[in-house]
Amino acid sequence: MVIFRAFWVGILACFLPLAVSAVDLGGDVANKVAVQPIPPWVVKQPYDPARLDDEPTNGASYLLLSYQRWHDDADEHYYSRLARKIADMDGAEDVSQLSISFDPSFEMLAFHHVRVIRDGAVQDRLDLSDIQLLHNETEAARLIYNGTVTASLILSDVRPGDIVDYAYTVSGKNPVFHGHISDRSFLGYSVPIGRRYVRINVPDDRTYQVKLFAGAPEPALSRKDDRRIYEWAADYVGRSFEDEAEPYWFPRYPRVDLTDLADWTALGEHYSPFYKVPETVSADLQAETEAIRQAHSDEPSRARAALRLVQANVRYLGMENGIGGYAPRDASQVWNQRFGDCKDKTMLLVTILDRLGIEAVPVLVDTRSRRHFEVELPSSITFDHVIIQVELGGETVWFDPTRNDQTGDWDHIQQA
Repeated sequence: MVIFRAFWVGILACFLPLAVSAVDLGGDVANKVAVQPIPPWVVKQPYDPARLDDEPTNGASYLLLSYQRWHDDADEHYYSRLARKIADMDGAEDVSQLSISFDPSFEMLAFHHVRVIRDGAVQDRLDLSDIQLLHNETEAARLIYNGTVTASLILSDVRPGDIVDYAYTVSGKNPVFHGHISDRSFLGYSVPIGRRYVRINVPDDRTYQVKLFAGAPEPALSRKDDRRIYEWAADYVGRSFEDEAEPYWFPRYPRVDLTDLADWTALGEHYSPFYKVPETVSADLQAETEAIRQAHSDEPSRARAALRLVQANVRYLGMENGIGGYAPRDASQVWNQRFGDCKDKTMLLVTILDRLGIEAVPVLVDTRSRRHFEVELPSSITFDHVIIQVELGGETVWFDPTRNDQTGDWDHIQQA
């Protein structure tokens, strides 16, 4: 079994957050958007319409932020409710377009309500026919696509003094995360919040690690129906200030991280099956592997030739939708299509090296915060790249098949 090892190294990021070109709501994706009642596990929250009237809010004020999550091994539900009060036309521009992103390959979006409250009177503004699904592939220039869509609702006749109050739930869990539970919730922001409520609802059948950052308060903990519930409630949360002297990776806003993973080794063990070397490969890939074996008599030369084969013949292109955002595709498929992201190219190279009798281990890497991951809880979102560790003759060499080339012979090869 392949076991990941976690290291930090300053190299090109591979699977980064993306977004996706604009099309109207339609087809099978349209079935992923619905109007539904608020789920019964949600705790409804009140708010004071005048709570922030005397506060500088840098735009439309946040009267209520309510984020509630329900986690299970194979499913997740993310409920959000926001109420914002408009002070001027700049605020109206900001609040009048609601944008909610989700991945239709495994998620669906349910709207619960969209209301405009004017002078105390409630106007129902939720109409599915007004919603468009937009594809905004902002990372396309970097050859990264993930299929995420944005449900966009543009509200008409929104005026200063109005309150826009809307609630929705995104449901679904990426299959790559099945079997484990994790969460990251922010408890403070760069603007004041009239009322903030965060609730994380998880099965009470395992041990969880919970870590607070940047002065986040302790949660209220309760249990009900074999569930464990963490809650943070506050009638007012002041703005959090950034310190420009702090490194960019430093936790600037209060947040809580939760995971049922015991340590980084457990994370590696969870991902190892996705990188299991296949027992059989395509005839074309097998022929390329045998050609390397015949052309080179020693393992270092074969390893170097395998690296060059992948770097020179498989172009970079990331298809990050669904499970593809975190797990590689089959090595034969990657070789046949001649493109892939860092995970795909790593899987291809590990497979070739394995068939040449050379041990190679995929390594998750954090190219952004680097060593800061050592103070975080185990989480896949910490990493943005994957490379390969090769052990030969007591020497460790790092391969990065995403690079165009690692020059030099075996004794002088550039390190990933």
